[in-house]
Amino acid sequence: MLSTNFCSRSMNSLESSSNLTLTSINLHEIIREKITTMEIDNNNNNNNNYNSIHNKISSLLDIQSAMESTFDSLKSMVNEYQQNQQTEDEISNRFKEIHEFLVVEEHKIKRPIININEQLVRHIESQTNVMKSLNTISQHYKAIFDSDHSNSQSNQSPSSSSISPDTTDRYQTSTIITSIAKCSNHNEFIQSNIDTLFCFNDRNNNKTKIDEYSLLNLFVEHNKTLNLNDIQHIQSKQYQLVVDDKQLELIKNQLQSTFKMVVKSQLHSTTHPPKQTYIFSTDTDSKLSMINITNRNNIHFEQQNIDSDKKMFYFYSVVTVGNYIYRFGSTDYAKYSIVDQTLTEIKMNDIDFGIRSVCYDGQDHIYIAPWSSPSIYRFNINQLKFEIYYRLEKLN
Repeated sequence: MLSTNFCSRSMNSLESSSNLTLTSINLHEIIREKITTMEIDNNNNNNNNYNSIHNKISSLLDIQSAMESTFDSLKSMVNEYQQNQQTEDEISNRFKEIHEFLVVEEHKIKRPIININEQLVRHIESQTNVMKSLNTISQHYKAIFDSDHSNSQSNQSPSSSSISPDTTDRYQTSTIITSIAKCSNHNEFIQSNIDTLFCFNDRNNNKTKIDEYSLLNLFVEHNKTLNLNDIQHIQSKQYQLVVDDKQLELIKNQLQSTFKMVVKSQLHSTTHPPKQTYIFSTDTDSKLSMINITNRNNIHFEQQNIDSDKKMFYFYSVVTVGNYIYRFGSTDYAKYSIVDQTLTEIKMNDIDFGIRSVCYDGQDHIYIAPWSSPSIYRFNINQLKFEIYYRLEKLN
């Protein structure tokens, strides 16, 4: 009967909610209501039935607890993932800085070569135009003085099967440079580009135009081409890259040692060594002890002999400052170094504290309050000086 009522209660909660989420069912509220109902109806039920119902409710609570712990685990993993992602982005940004620096340095080194090549490209384009003009004149000569063989193989355009595609990239300077590099002489260069750079179509048009007058006109056009492409010859410069391989290898090694991936706990332990915990103790036999209790499984201590006049380390007159322990007496103070395990006593001129209480402000001063004096003193641990900090008014 409890299971039926519980499901009905849950469904009512779901139906009354506009958002079907887990938070719309207050599981603990439902359980409290059922427990109250059980207590009322328990007089009519036996103990076995009560225990069965109680076990079911406990199971529901276990499920809720498991869901919470699972979500906490997911939350922890997501946080770790996001932190790792941030570290990954940081690595990328660091190497991006190096990459940008190298790109700039690369451009600086390549700049002279780029400047020379830009001038060479202009000369190559200029001389190619001159060669195209000369080839046009040569073709006209052949058309005039060899008109009887106008259809010979030397003047014939390549067959359609041998014509290369006439695409824009074939006119680009980079393509022309590649073609020149592959050819051993000018005839091979012309034949390699007969259908693009050195295409001659006048013979296929009106043949009456191919005469001495048209040839003279071509010479005039050629002179214009020479004038337009009259670029002074640049001084030839050949650059060679010189690399200090040893220095380069050293830079690589330095770069590799610059970046390291370590676990955060290891990083913290390296940067901040474990804090040591001690108990400082003196006894009536003029013995001073530093008891190391950092590791409870390895508690150890060392004893030192001290002079009898230095053994008055009362708790109310002792204060710890960093790696030092200060003890203030009536007319002197002692400074004990935890690191060096040395004890130094210094006289206080014209000061007699008598019985006193001391405390440290966590910065630069230790405050001393003598029991028999209306004044409060303070001691500068850096300058090693005493001064009156405050004077109390005497009560009537």
